[in-house]
Amino acid sequence: DKYVGEGFETAMKACDGCTYERVTIVAADYAGSAVQSKAAAGVARQPDANAIFAPVDALITLGVGQAARGAKAVTARAAAAASTTGNEDHQEGSA
Repeated sequence: DKYVGEGFETAMKACDGCTYERVTIVAADYAGSAVQSKAAAGVARQPDANAIFAPVDALITLGVGQAARGAKAVTARAAAAASTTGNEDHQEGSA
């Protein structure tokens, strides 16, 4: 939705230190796997991203959700690999 996306971009511009990348998805992308491909490419370009925004709920089921899950799995594997090689210095716990 145009106005939801514009509202998101306005809020992001007002956030000091926040950045975002817009991935353009058009109606023709809803068929096939174009949504997931475009979302996955956008996520791959932003490996430090900590959120994904979709202005239309249908985009989540059309591939944005899968792209997010794929990025989370890659991040988890990289963290596990760093942990086992001693390249990661962190503590885990609960309050």
